[in-house]
Amino acid sequence: MKISIRSTKYSDLEIGLLLLLFGLLGMAISHFLPGVAERLPRCLFRAWTGLPCPSCGATHAGIALSRAQLWSALRFNPLFTLFYIGMAVTAANALAGLIFGRNLAVTWSCTARPLLLKALFSALLLNWAYLLGQRFAAM
Repeated sequence: MKISIRSTKYSDLEIGLLLLLFGLLGMAISHFLPGVAERLPRCLFRAWTGLPCPSCGATHAGIALSRAQLWSALRFNPLFTLFYIGMAVTAANALAGLIFGRNLAVTWSCTARPLLLKALFSALLLNWAYLLGQRFAAM
């Protein structure tokens, strides 16, 4: 992995600016529509099995983050909390590129990509184990 500062290519900003838009939209919905999480459809996996899926708690984590409640967000779903923080960093990087004309660029070598995928899959399994542990600890 290589991190460098480079001149902004505006075609590279699209994803970051979309993430910024989604993040701001999510924060606005959370702020202006309290109780929105209770109106969303329930998790089908949880309804069928009684067990949490790997993404259970992600909505509550996002709402907690929008209210600056980091520890609550981590308790709801640690992996998605980190994912949302990564989205915010990516959005801030794109915004910096738009304003200053320079932003951070991360490049991955071909040999590092399989390792990254294995790490992400392992994180997903660990997150699921955490959620299952919370479920069984509550019994």
